[in-house]
Amino acid sequence: MNLLFKRMFLLIAISLLGTQPILAQQEESNSTDPVVLKKIADSISKDPNNSGLHERYLEASGFARYGAKDDPAFVKQYQLWLKEFPKSAIIPYALGHAYWNKESPAAKPFLLKALELDPKMDKAYFELWIDSDRWGKFKEGLEYLRKANELAPDNPDYAFYYALSFDEEPKKTERLIMDMVQRFPHHDRTRGAIFIATLDSKDFDTKEKYFELLKKNFPLERWRPNYMSDYYELLLMPETPKAIALVKEIQGVVKDSKTADYWNKQLVIAENIEMAKKLIREHLNEKAIKVMGSTQINKRSKATEDFLIMKAQAYKNINKTDTGYTLLLNYYSTNPSDKIKKQLYDYGTMLGKPESEVNKEVWAILDKNAQQATPFALKKYTSEGKMSLSDLKGKVVLLTYWFPGCGPCRGEFPHFQNVVDKFKGKDFAYVGINIVPEQNDYVLPFMKSSGYTFTPLEDFEGRDKGNLNNGGAAPVNFLIDKNGKIVFKNIRTDGSNEDVLENMISSLLNRT
Repeated sequence: MNLLFKRMFLLIAISLLGTQPILAQQEESNSTDPVVLKKIADSISKDPNNSGLHERYLEASGFARYGAKDDPAFVKQYQLWLKEFPKSAIIPYALGHAYWNKESPAAKPFLLKALELDPKMDKAYFELWIDSDRWGKFKEGLEYLRKANELAPDNPDYAFYYALSFDEEPKKTERLIMDMVQRFPHHDRTRGAIFIATLDSKDFDTKEKYFELLKKNFPLERWRPNYMSDYYELLLMPETPKAIALVKEIQGVVKDSKTADYWNKQLVIAENIEMAKKLIREHLNEKAIKVMGSTQINKRSKATEDFLIMKAQAYKNINKTDTGYTLLLNYYSTNPSDKIKKQLYDYGTMLGKPESEVNKEVWAILDKNAQQATPFALKKYTSEGKMSLSDLKGKVVLLTYWFPGCGPCRGEFPHFQNVVDKFKGKDFAYVGINIVPEQNDYVLPFMKSSGYTFTPLEDFEGRDKGNLNNGGAAPVNFLIDKNGKIVFKNIRTDGSNEDVLENMISSLLNRT
């Protein structure tokens, strides 16, 4: 169920007070006006079940702001209200919500108390869903989300998250999304659910079906830019004429000049690719190469690899296999996917190069950029003492910065684990540095419940991280070789590119 967080980290927490930032250690001091607080508190004492008043009190106190330090006076006030109004579900919910918004392990008992008093409080179930993920209890969390969705069937937020919680059951996801189309036909949540389903789908036909569903139910002018560009990139190499037609359709509704300029450039790219394909079919490879040379595809585009393969093929067709090989070699050194690896080895064979020689040439490129990693020695959660980088010498290290409240981190973990499991018994270590010690109480329960196998370490403020610096953000990932050198960094792994991480680790382990 973590796949949702991987895609939608900006939507991770819907709350009365907004979303939290991904930058973890972003302290914000409490900013309170005693006169204002007392006035709101007096109103709550007269009307304890008024959720709007509690919302105002939480905001005025600053307690619930992400990164704000705990305020004993605030907690004491709620403890007094808990005693004074023992039958009010709103009071424990408000305190639980405040802790939940701070991503604090203290949230759960108060949210559960609220449900004990009011078993139909859907928002408490919803927040317990996200809190359960912080504890690593994913199945428990999904049940909480199911209850929230069941209790408030008219809430498109709940329907959105629930529909996208079944990454192992694509048919169920499709059924739930189609239900959203029927119940919330023009809502942004429906549009978002369809779009995320396109990203998570494994095959071209399913992706195209979802994008066409978007087009059918939402006018192009209401699409967000990434929705349109992702569909365009999906079509660009395998169905270039469709990509051209899509751009022209979009151009018909675009109004602002900046967006129009972007799509004008995308049209040129698509038309160039279609022209290059035609020239190659007509054996005019030199002209095709010239056209492709003036075509700049975004490096992160889903079409990049197929475009590169086509370019290498054109060079091979004019007996410049070595040039095609060099293109593939340079790309593979930083993006070692299975698709490019096969092409690279095939081109190497054509040039009389065995795999061992190809690998040496890959390493020649990697070694130019490899850096000795800045040492660290950090406290272990699972046992006494510290773990240092020097303790890991002789092992390949996958190092990730994370914290329990980080949705994108939790979204990436299943894919890391899928890869890591393939290297059991090897000289390999998987290490996770928690950058938010305030969430320490989550860490060991998360490890136990989630089943993830990284060794958790505790970071501390002011540490000189050198070239292992995460900039206060998470997830940030590094791959370090047996001699303590950073070989790969800025790694992001999802269901579409696990092979890249696997090839990175294999290359480090197998280097002789």
